[in-house]
Amino acid sequence: MSKQNKKKPNKRVRGAHFRMKLLVGISIATVLLIAILVTVLVFVLGGGRSVMTVNSKGISRELYCYWSSYGKYVYLSQNGGNDTPAFWASDNGSGVTHAEACKKDTEAYMVQMLVSAELYDSIGGKLSESEREALSRRAEAVLQYDVSSRSAYDKLAKQYGFSYSTMCEALIYSYKNEVLRTVMTGTDGSSLTDAQLEHYYEQAYTRALILEVRTENYYKYDEEGDIIQNSDGTYKLFTMTDAEKAAAQAKIERITAALTSDGSLESFEELYETENEDVLRGLYADGYFFSEVSGFSEYFAESLPAESDDVLEGILSQETNSWSLYDAGNRSLIVYVTGTTERPYESETNEDFFHDLAKHAADYFYAKTLGDEIEDAKVTYDREFTDSLRFSDVAFDYRLFFR
Repeated sequence: MSKQNKKKPNKRVRGAHFRMKLLVGISIATVLLIAILVTVLVFVLGGGRSVMTVNSKGISRELYCYWSSYGKYVYLSQNGGNDTPAFWASDNGSGVTHAEACKKDTEAYMVQMLVSAELYDSIGGKLSESEREALSRRAEAVLQYDVSSRSAYDKLAKQYGFSYSTMCEALIYSYKNEVLRTVMTGTDGSSLTDAQLEHYYEQAYTRALILEVRTENYYKYDEEGDIIQNSDGTYKLFTMTDAEKAAAQAKIERITAALTSDGSLESFEELYETENEDVLRGLYADGYFFSEVSGFSEYFAESLPAESDDVLEGILSQETNSWSLYDAGNRSLIVYVTGTTERPYESETNEDFFHDLAKHAADYFYAKTLGDEIEDAKVTYDREFTDSLRFSDVAFDYRLFFR
């Protein structure tokens, strides 16, 4: 064809060709980007064959290996053992070998991680951008000293069956488990309902009226009716004479005899009003409130002389509507355990007993909810893999674990 017969494409045609090339290029780039993202998501979310499944979530071979390695490290740290065949084959004290106990504990940990993550997601938990950045920094903090890069980490971790990405995945599970309690109950129980607080109070607390009789020393009152104090503000104690000690013992016998004859609350309350030497009876007008974990209960137990009875344990195990006599070293305590009263934690006069009520209620509901979910979880294993992985042979390097 001669030069003069050739036609140049007009601008509209050239523009159409350019747009077509551009669209094809964008399409190819988009496909590649999606492929990369899918690959990353599959890996990070535990893609590949699941070797353990908890409800609908699977644990990849890599994640199982990471948690197994970490679990062995933790088990040795907590049990003070040596990573030797003899240790792992020995009895852990409960009829199983240390290797069997380590595997059981580690797989229980895996179940908790997945169940807590599932709970976190189900109640609307969502990692914020700042949380993700903090987790990223926490993961990168592992990269130091001789494991100073991801490639160095991967090279070292490969022999244990996982990678840096696996560690990051485990970190996210761990974080969700760490913050689940706050997501469920608020900071120190701030989002608990009135019904939840009442439920916890009813099942955790014991109300006790304490009638005290001094047996070794006593307090004196001044002319205004105030207790005489030392220069540091503490109450001054005066040592009893032998005659005063004998009178105190006679008083105790008289009170216990009356309660043996009539052990009703009404009978006790009469004696409580007339015979009580507890200097705090005016401050704690509703009586004392104890639980196994409250700060006041701990303070009360620690304030008793070393030679005294275990008064707190006794009170917490006492039957409702019963009385008991306790030797508290320098005094005798006659304690009547009553039924609970309605919402005593709302009264300012009872703040000493209940200042940490919401915090412990949050611990209770978190542990109960998570425990129930773990108990009901459906767990399956790829036993071909998990049974072949002997925990006595699992290796670890503490430098590969996030802090």
